[in-house]
Amino acid sequence: HVPQKADPSKNRRRDFTFAVADAVRLPLGPDASLPTEPPLIILDANRTGHLLARADNYDEMGREIHLRLEGPVRGSERMILDGNETLHEKMKLGPGSQEDVDGNGTAESTNGLLRGELEVRSSGERRTLPIVFASVAEGKTARYQLDFDRDGAPEWVLENERLRLILQPEAGGSAVALVDKTTGTSLLTTVGGVRDAIVFATGRVAPIRAYRSEWVEGPNGPGVRMRSIAAEGEGATAVEKAIQIVAPETVEVEYRLRSAPPTEATGIQLEALTSVPAQVHQERSTRFCWTEGGEAEPRCADFQRDGPTVEVPASAHRLEVRTAGSPGFAVEWKGGTMKIEMKEFSALLRLALPATPEPQQVRYTILPPE
Repeated sequence: HVPQKADPSKNRRRDFTFAVADAVRLPLGPDASLPTEPPLIILDANRTGHLLARADNYDEMGREIHLRLEGPVRGSERMILDGNETLHEKMKLGPGSQEDVDGNGTAESTNGLLRGELEVRSSGERRTLPIVFASVAEGKTARYQLDFDRDGAPEWVLENERLRLILQPEAGGSAVALVDKTTGTSLLTTVGGVRDAIVFATGRVAPIRAYRSEWVEGPNGPGVRMRSIAAEGEGATAVEKAIQIVAPETVEVEYRLRSAPPTEATGIQLEALTSVPAQVHQERSTRFCWTEGGEAEPRCADFQRDGPTVEVPASAHRLEVRTAGSPGFAVEWKGGTMKIEMKEFSALLRLALPATPEPQQVRYTILPPE
C-alpha cells in the first residue's frame, strides 16, 4: 500500500475580501450607483468621522482581520469573523497630526482631498487600500476633485452638510448629480443638469461642448468659474458661468454672455437644460407647479410619459418639481421662459435666458419631501 500524497490545497486557507462599505457613491438611478475608487469618506472640519468596513470570510475556519489607517487621518480596528461569515465593523477616524487640521487638503493634495492608506492584515497576509477624505465643516462649503465616473477626467465637487454638487466641466459644464445627502439620492438624472446651449436668431442650436474651469472664492465660500467659446459664425459667443452654494439647500448659477457684435445685436438666447427624474404612479406621480404673477395658488401639470411639452407662462419665475414622499426640486429665474419636455421616465427643463449684458442668475434648491 502506497500512502496518498498530501494535497497542499486542502490545508491552505481560503481567501477573504475586504471593502469600505460606506464610501461616497455616484448615483446612476433609483436603485443603482457607482462606488468611488479610491473610496471617498467625508469627515468633519476636525478630520473626525468613521468608515464602515466590510469583510467576507470564505474559509470554514474563523479569521481575525486587523485594520490600521495611517496618514493625515488615522484609525484602527479588529474584526473577528466565524467561518464563511460576512461582518460589518465601524472604525473611528481622527486626525493624524495637528498640522492643517482646519484645512480640506495638504500641500501634497492639490485636488482638495486628504490621502491615506489602509493596511489590512490577516493570517500573515498584508494588503493595502488607498482611501481619500474630504473635510466638510459645519455651515461651510468644501470643494475638491475626484474622478467619480472613472473616465480619466476628474469631476469638480461643491459640497456642504446638506448637498453634494458634482460637475463635469469637460462635458458642457453639466452637473452629473445634485445629491440630497439626507437620502443619498440625486435630484437629477444621469443626463445631467445646467447643460448649456446657444440658440441663434436663425434657430441654429450650438451646444457648449466644454468649459475651462477654475476655483474661485466668493462671499459664500468657494465656487467654480467656467469659460468657453460656444460657437463661431453668427458672432463668436463667449459664455461664462459661476457656480456656488449660496444657502444650505441652494445652488446658484450666474451666466454672462459676451459676443461680437454685442449680445443684444445677435438675437441669441442661452438655454440651460436640466433633466429630472419623473414617474407616473397612483399615489406618487410627479407634478410640475408654478405661480403666475401675483396669484397665490400654484398651477400644476402632471407628468405624462412622452406627453406634450408644457410651456410655463412668462410671468412665472419659479418651478417646483414634486413627487410624493421624495425631496422636491425648485428652479428660480428672473428673466426668461421655461418649457417642460416630457420623456419616458424623466422630464427635460428647458430654461431660455435672454441675451443681455447683465448677468443672469438661476437658482436650484432641494425641497423637503411632502
